[in-house]
Amino acid sequence: MKAYLYNIHCITNLHVGSGESQSGLIDKEVQRDPVLGMPCIPGSAIKGALREYLTNRSADRLDDRALLRAFGASPQDDDMNVGELKFIGATLLAYPVQRKGAYGDKTGPYIMRASRACVDHINQIAASFGLQPVDSHADDSKNLDSVQLPVVARNSIGGPDKTGSNLWYEEFVPHQAEFVCAIAGDDAMLLDEIDKHLDGHVVQFGANSSVGYGLCRLTNLTKEAQ
Repeated sequence: MKAYLYNIHCITNLHVGSGESQSGLIDKEVQRDPVLGMPCIPGSAIKGALREYLTNRSADRLDDRALLRAFGASPQDDDMNVGELKFIGATLLAYPVQRKGAYGDKTGPYIMRASRACVDHINQIAASFGLQPVDSHADDSKNLDSVQLPVVARNSIGGPDKTGSNLWYEEFVPHQAEFVCAIAGDDAMLLDEIDKHLDGHVVQFGANSSVGYGLCRLTNLTKEAQ
């Protein structure tokens, strides 16, 4: 089996929803790893986003046969064909944290922090496929798992008077965050063909695409390490 490890760099804010609220204070929370408690992107969400991207891409489009082999039949089809590729859910590697300025009254540039637990988890996944470990400066000095994600208030606007209604609070992962996922398969040629259409490209993940959420750049970390 061959596998590629991919970095998912958030160009815009990201919301991959959990479909429920654990706290009761936030109506729409992001999906979190049940063990690490950190934001994640499930393998099913990655598979769905990549399928949609490769299916709707107009330039240099992947042929239908390769799409069927890689992803299997779509949910709308009666065909029970299962895809050949395996999509391992993305773990949060690092996220931006605002830093205070020299005088304490200004916000400096974003810095990236990584949780040691997340890095170890990613390296375990990489090792299972014979891939090189992720090199990261993890921050063990702070309890990063307790850092709360930003929350934004949103509402829908409709009706003849264009007034707002149905106010809700939504959690999101801020832009510049970094995730790591893996794609694996027994057919190396098929995996390489898919990679040619993904490495270095921008793909939309999660919800709220109409307001610019979820734009992420994919980078093949395995090839960069070779």
